[in-house]
Amino acid sequence: MTASAQLRRRYTQQAAVAVGVSFVLAIVLAIVGARTLASSTIGSEAGGDQGETVVALPETTTAFIGVVDDDGTLQSAALIVLNPSGVGGAVVPFEAAVDISAGRADSVMQLRDALDADDATFFALDAESLTGLTFDVVEIVTVSELADLLGGAGAVSLDLPPSVVSASGVQWLQGRSSVSIEEATELLAIGGGAPVEFGAELHAAVWNGIVNQLSGSEDAQTAVGGVSPQSADEVIAALFAGDVETRSLNMYEVEGSDGALVFYDWAETLLVASHLAPNRVTAPYASALVRLVVPFTDDDLEGTERSVSDVAVVAVRRLSDVGLNVVSVSTGINDDVAQAEEVTEVWTGDELSVTEAAASFSEILGEVVARKGDYVVDGVDVVIILGTSFLSDLDRQLAADLPAWSSK
Repeated sequence: MTASAQLRRRYTQQAAVAVGVSFVLAIVLAIVGARTLASSTIGSEAGGDQGETVVALPETTTAFIGVVDDDGTLQSAALIVLNPSGVGGAVVPFEAAVDISAGRADSVMQLRDALDADDATFFALDAESLTGLTFDVVEIVTVSELADLLGGAGAVSLDLPPSVVSASGVQWLQGRSSVSIEEATELLAIGGGAPVEFGAELHAAVWNGIVNQLSGSEDAQTAVGGVSPQSADEVIAALFAGDVETRSLNMYEVEGSDGALVFYDWAETLLVASHLAPNRVTAPYASALVRLVVPFTDDDLEGTERSVSDVAVVAVRRLSDVGLNVVSVSTGINDDVAQAEEVTEVWTGDELSVTEAAASFSEILGEVVARKGDYVVDGVDVVIILGTSFLSDLDRQLAADLPAWSSK
């Protein structure tokens, strides 16, 4: 996908605005009765009245694995998140040419830049900036090292979007083919040049093939003794010991780069991160921590031409635009909510401030009702459950100076 210059400028402006907003949100914090600040950790003491039902966010293990070619140049990477059970999880591919600021800054710094400078420490920081997550494991691997981590044996069925020729001269034709694990990992270390969409489609197809082949592998071994994985081999073993899914993010071209530089939509990245690993999402603003529930079905969205994820991205963008920290997102009908209500609910945890909270959040979410809430989420200040009223507010352009969220 190619984004307009307007979209990139929009994120650039948001990065600057957020600095000013963070000073103002002390007022909003008082309104919602926040118990923690952004410097607090997820899962901290929630407090509250005796007898409150307190729900904890699930604990997850996160890893970020970079793949380099024979020259040591980063060509692709993957976010790996284990399920709370410790087995199975998700893989989210990332491109080496991606802008780590997610298009929110004037300058562009690629993910591969830190490795080009031979500084693995900066690479870990860049991975956190790119994904909005903190990591248990960050490792850089070669093609052969990744093949060993994946078991080294067996064939992987791929559906390649383009035909590919490797540095060694081996050619794989577009369409379905069967390759070895070693050949699959070699494909993850090529195709990183312009246009970046070429490499992204290739790497996503390869990870899909690897996941389909290895998910639930009988010979995969998890970490023993209940100890969280501490290395890439332990993480990958635990990942493929259970069911695994892959998630791909939409890319947007950096203006004037001729397809050589891209960025991911920050709201979409944050949605995926806060859905997969809410306990590891960073909170950059000195403001409230938010859990967002988007309980819509396909029937609810009929006529909107939007998916549940599309609606969630809009909501996440609006909340983060005003400097709130979205740390947890739940989508669809599940144990959280049986069905979507007519009006969006904002749970503040403070009965004395619901009127002010309703007025503030209505500016960014449309019609809302604020109340104390049925339960407290440990380490989270505000729970927002979107209602169908939000669907009629999807296309509204927010004012640049929302009274409750501005410094005026």
